[in-house]
Amino acid sequence: MSGKESLGDLEKGASYEPSDALYESIVIHLDELLDSQLTSLIEAVREIQVERETEKILAEAV
Repeated sequence: MSGKESLGDLEKGASYEPSDALYESIVIHLDELLDSQLTSLIEAVREIQVERETEKILAEAV
């Protein structure tokens, strides 16, 4: 969503005939949400991998 558009603006546009600009705006917004979620998931997986490797190294050291 560009800076000046709001969800209310999108809903207004959706109540009429949808435009290409509306679809493009929705796609951009969803892409940003998915990118954010994917980034969070990757970070969580990396943390788990580091934790497991640390546990493995500590277990071997003992």
